[in-house]
Amino acid sequence: MYPRIAWAEARTGERIIVSNVSVIPMDVAGVIAGRDIVIADGRIAAILPHGESVAEPGDERVDGSGLFVMPGLWDMHTHIAASDNASAPNPADLPPDIARMLITDRLARYLRHGVTGVRDLGMRRDLLPLAAELRARRDLPHMVYAGPLIDGSPVPWSSGLEIHLERPEDAAALIAELAGEGIDFVKVYNRVTPEVFAAVTAAARDNGLPVAGHIPFAVSTRDAVAAGMTWIEHGYVNLFKDCTEAGNSAMTSVLGAWMEGGYEARYRRFDALYAGRDATACRALYSEMGEAGVFVAPTPHLDLPLDLFVGEVELAELSPAARASCATGLGQFADIPADLRARMIANLTEHYRELRAAGVRFLAGSDAPTDCQGYGRSLHQALEFFVRLGLTPHEALATATVNPALALGREDIGRVREGARADLLFLSANPLEDIANIHAVAAVMLGGAWVGQAAQPR
Repeated sequence: MYPRIAWAEARTGERIIVSNVSVIPMDVAGVIAGRDIVIADGRIAAILPHGESVAEPGDERVDGSGLFVMPGLWDMHTHIAASDNASAPNPADLPPDIARMLITDRLARYLRHGVTGVRDLGMRRDLLPLAAELRARRDLPHMVYAGPLIDGSPVPWSSGLEIHLERPEDAAALIAELAGEGIDFVKVYNRVTPEVFAAVTAAARDNGLPVAGHIPFAVSTRDAVAAGMTWIEHGYVNLFKDCTEAGNSAMTSVLGAWMEGGYEARYRRFDALYAGRDATACRALYSEMGEAGVFVAPTPHLDLPLDLFVGEVELAELSPAARASCATGLGQFADIPADLRARMIANLTEHYRELRAAGVRFLAGSDAPTDCQGYGRSLHQALEFFVRLGLTPHEALATATVNPALALGREDIGRVREGARADLLFLSANPLEDIANIHAVAAVMLGGAWVGQAAQPR
């Protein structure tokens, strides 16, 4: 008998052979049982029927019987360098060693939950050198990031993450500077004007950078996609606003309802806009998005009552200050009527189905640490909720594996196959049978090396 997978057995050999594991390859459907996976030089060297792998001197061989292996997950919408509550300073304002320790801890939490890659959607510009340092480390998740988000004129609640770009003629120099500082893509935000948006997308194209972000309030969905915005963050009213009478004022009408009447008013405005949309026009728009290769990170917890996503287990994942703030804030959702909740879930389920039918691909994202989302577990919650909203377990898992690989243009991640990076998540139960089994983390491998203590299987 070979030793079972255990963190204490993280020896360094010339190769690692995990024997008799069930493979969830993700580039094809289903499970391939009884396989030996040979890992060498950080990659999957071979996937063989159990018993056909031959150990060499110095190999580490472990028994994977009863385990399911799938690609490591990617959180495609997170903020690793954001404050997790209103009273906390931004990491950029902390002493450098403390900021490094804080962000490193957040990334390590991701690994404990099987998340081997993250896409950061906004950090202060002065944190870019630290981000570059951390993503060069082989013991932390892969990281791609936008750096500061590009917004229009400042408002009282501007957070310091923004660069306020008000003149189109300044876009080219700014984007070139940020590209030189190592960003992987450009993120635009709500208050960018149509003229600045056009200049930013052109400058991003000139620098070989994808454009992501919020569809600006003053830009139509169709125009944003036509300009080359193929990574869209959040996925509800901002996508179908073109198909409503409100048009570009749809999102501001939601924000206005929220400020005046709280969450119930916000959700009723969601419901009214969705019920009043031109469904035929929406489906035509979604087809254009699919043909353009658009990826959407829907973040459903922003479009439904937060108490559906956050309970005692989730609160325990947060820092003490964030936990206290969230525990109080969740009370705002207690009085949302059951019939409104049911309608919102039904609307979002239909909306997601129409997007997927049109070829729009989804990316899983937690938006941590905003809205009480902890690093790691909240991505699992997002996958579970995708299934509740109509995706199959395989489709949900694809949003954190294959689809991120496609969005990032990488052939070496997101799949369990020969030649791929050995960024692997080992589970003690099959997530294709029950998506909740994504919590049953037994072990995690990053670049062919076992990494620290895994989250406990539930």
